Amino acid sequence: MQYFLEQRCHLLVTHALTRNETREMERWKEQSGAYQFVGVTNAPKLG
Repeated sequence: MQYFLEQRCHLLVTHALTRNETREMERWKEQSGAYQFVGVTNAPKLG
């Protein structure tokens, strides 16, 4: 498992202003074949 994480996994953090913008970015990246969306993340609410 550690080998897989070290050699094959990376994080890409991209800021989006809206949930719809995020969905469009995910859709484009998945269609390109470069990334696969595999889960849901929850961001803490600010303020």
